[in-house]
Amino acid sequence: MSQTLAGADPILSLKEIRKANSREGLNLAVWTGLVRPHRPEDHDALGLELMGTFHYEHLGYRLKEFVTQPAELEWSRMVLNGGSLLWEPAAGCYRDGRSRPLEEVAQGPFLLGSSHDLSHETLGGRFSPLFVYLPPIIYFRPAEQRLLLAALKGLSDEQIGEDFGISLSAVKKTWRSALDRASVALLQELPTDGMETKSRRGKERRRPLLAYLRGHMEELRPVLASVRRNGPRGGAEQ
Repeated sequence: MSQTLAGADPILSLKEIRKANSREGLNLAVWTGLVRPHRPEDHDALGLELMGTFHYEHLGYRLKEFVTQPAELEWSRMVLNGGSLLWEPAAGCYRDGRSRPLEEVAQGPFLLGSSHDLSHETLGGRFSPLFVYLPPIIYFRPAEQRLLLAALKGLSDEQIGEDFGISLSAVKKTWRSALDRASVALLQELPTDGMETKSRRGKERRRPLLAYLRGHMEELRPVLASVRRNGPRGGAEQ
């Protein structure tokens, strides 16, 4: 914060994100724009869809704090009801803001959010999963991470090659390196019906890996390759 107030760019570079995500952790600030459904009755559905997208894009990072300032009061109410807290500048801490009228709160600057240390108080809230973190155990290369993220979004090899500006053979080569890397690291993690042998066809080897990654997004987040865990993976940090 002090660096930002001094004029530094608040947007971290990929190098800075990789370093912080491997060590002390990241702070996530979200300033939302105005998003409206075409029909008022679609408001709740749109909110759920946006929340799902938000979680997909941010799960798996080592987060210390999350702050936001929604553009409209109804979004602020949804964020508060989802387990977020109201930052009290005078007290210098987060408090439950659901009892305060939002119209009153919005008369001045305000922030909503939570932190890693406070997340245990809002278990079951929509934002609590953001603070659950497991260190990666595969350590994919950046090119492999980009490919796997695209595959999780449903892109075909041909579409991935077109989006990345690389040949189909380069896509398949990246798949092979990612699968081989996962096969070595995940001997005890994946079901044995698709990863244990290189003789199986590529698509058969991909399915169990992609299924695993949907529940372990930390494997696809920027991290320093030199950072390694000592011993087996422990319980989730929260």
